[in-house]
Amino acid sequence: MMKFTSPLQETYDRVAKNFSKTNGDPSFWGPDFLTFKKFIKGKKVLDIGCGAGRDAKLFVEAKFDYTGIDISSGMLREARKRIKNAKF
Repeated sequence: MMKFTSPLQETYDRVAKNFSKTNGDPSFWGPDFLTFKKFIKGKKVLDIGCGAGRDAKLFVEAKFDYTGIDISSGMLREARKRIKNAKF
């Protein structure tokens, strides 16, 4: 089976570690998150393009059933390191 990778995926895989270090703080949208979460019906969230898991922290702490997906295995690796109790 052939493995397909895109230039975008390869770029995110290459920068994942540094991106995770420099884009890991979700507090910039913390106040807005309090409003945003009121509009979510139920407790399940599918975060498409979750990157290194920055937003996962807010959802997990708010007791959502969170699942994050991303095209970049490098980003998912960083997300798993950052947020141990989320599904990626």
